[in-house]
Amino acid sequence: MPTSAEEFVQDPFTRGLIRRKSYRLANDGIISYDERECIEQELKMCILQSWPKFDASLGHFKSYVTTVVENSIVNLIRRSQAAKNCPPKVVSLNTQMQQDGRTTQLAQLVGERELDNRLGRQSRLNDSDLHDLKSDLDTEIAKLPTEQQTLLNLLKTHSLNELSQVMDVPRTTLIDWLACIRETFEKAGLQKYI
Repeated sequence: MPTSAEEFVQDPFTRGLIRRKSYRLANDGIISYDERECIEQELKMCILQSWPKFDASLGHFKSYVTTVVENSIVNLIRRSQAAKNCPPKVVSLNTQMQQDGRTTQLAQLVGERELDNRLGRQSRLNDSDLHDLKSDLDTEIAKLPTEQQTLLNLLKTHSLNELSQVMDVPRTTLIDWLACIRETFEKAGLQKYI
């Protein structure tokens, strides 16, 4: 375990942690890659300044270094945002938005690609497969009774409780209809898309 402030900063764990965190900041677009070395130096300075507060009897130095680096990064991001006078980048999908004179949640306005980008996942289907799937679904939906087609159409913008009131059908009946629709899709070979 390091015994001086210099050893603390030069320890392989500390250097690796600082390097990983600076690359993460650059990859997330919080800083540019050119600023990365400056940020690493700033993080090292934060560790040097906090060295007198370290007490080995209270915990391991790796935990202490990690905490100092994490807190310093949070402060750095706050300072950066305050300097730019911009709101945080993260917006809740529950945020209420106005569209066509109606209030709706942002989640209803976000497309699948945007949602995949936000969650950091790859889209499961390419454009050609999505087109084929839409065609297959349209064909199967056209075979459904009118009430079930209406249910599917209204489910895009309403909850089951709302639909029960709008369609004047008990919620349990709507759930039964959804089970029938699921079965129809499964028989058509579309179960992996349900």
